[in-house]
Amino acid sequence: MDVHDLAFLKQLERGEVQGVLKRDYCTRNEQIITPKTEDLVGKIQRAMEKQERTWNMVKGFFGQPRWFVLPFIAHSLLIGEVRAFLVDGRLVFKMTTTPSPNHAGEWKTTDTDLIRPIHARS
Repeated sequence: MDVHDLAFLKQLERGEVQGVLKRDYCTRNEQIITPKTEDLVGKIQRAMEKQERTWNMVKGFFGQPRWFVLPFIAHSLLIGEVRAFLVDGRLVFKMTTTPSPNHAGEWKTTDTDLIRPIHARS
């Protein structure tokens, strides 16, 4: 899978790829791409341009982020996900990503004080 491959991006846009395109270093909702993402190809191209400008400054320390396809999980697309970051067995940070109410491919990412079922969030 290559995010520079226009044929792959068109397949994703048409819903032929059964998954969600994400980036391994990701703290913003702009790195979550689904078939419902508006202007999918343009959004990826802008994200890649921004990534190359930003990460070129620190690639010696961290390398470039990689994009991957997370297999389609209905819960992730329709309700969202909670990510917990553990260091030495201690919870140090937690984050939620939830789809926009109209499921138009936009996402809301927030850190959260409490871990609770994501469907209980407003």
